[in-house]
Amino acid sequence: MIRTLFIFALALLPEGLFSQSAATATPPPQSITKVIRVHYGAPHIISNILRTGAPHNIDWDGSLKAVILHGKPSDVASGEQTIKELDVPPAVSTSGDIELIVRVVGGSNEAMATSTNLSTIEPVVKQLRAIFPFKNYELLSTVLMRSQQGKSAGSSGLIKYPFGDKGSPYPDHYGISYETASVSAVNAKTTIHLEKFQFQGKISLVASTDTNNSQYHTSQYQTFDVGIKSDVDLRAGQQVVVGNTHVASGNSALFIVLTAKLVD
Repeated sequence: MIRTLFIFALALLPEGLFSQSAATATPPPQSITKVIRVHYGAPHIISNILRTGAPHNIDWDGSLKAVILHGKPSDVASGEQTIKELDVPPAVSTSGDIELIVRVVGGSNEAMATSTNLSTIEPVVKQLRAIFPFKNYELLSTVLMRSQQGKSAGSSGLIKYPFGDKGSPYPDHYGISYETASVSAVNAKTTIHLEKFQFQGKISLVASTDTNNSQYHTSQYQTFDVGIKSDVDLRAGQQVVVGNTHVASGNSALFIVLTAKLVD
């Protein structure tokens, strides 16, 4: 009878009494230190903002681009969340007019009639030589265009191509246009979209030559249309080759290089 009562009394004891008495619980740390990397903002500016009424100690390191927090775990966690909210990519302006620079580059296995400095597009020409191993490259023309966003733009003029027959009586000309231009910002980088960008040119080449007359050689010329048409996306300030068109039986080609940016 006594044994039965003892077992019943044990059953009535609070659950976990023996486990709590057998092992001493480890108290949470009173304070911790955490280093948070800063990717976009300035560590000292973020630190100054956090110091306003902060219940923890704050330090920063400019060389490491980091903010150091020291305090209670809950306070440090709150400070870390605030840093994440402050450390965001800077806003990118998508306002202003669009300035487009169009460079027409010629590549040929023939000797060039002109000699143009290629320093402004040397990285592009280096890439072109690796893909299209023409013997000679020349910057044939540079065209500056400016338009408002959502508007069309166009330009035209004469250009002297360095290949083909130089005695052609027909002037060579070009036309450049796009229907609309728009701007967007992705990952803090400005992208300019040109809808239906188009480059068109007319080149006169010799179709046949009359050599029967020993005193005069007469040539018949034929005009050829060359061009590129495509939608184009450009990162602001980046030089991009948007296409090429072959002429003179593939021994020469035109390359269109675009650079765009926003201007006030």
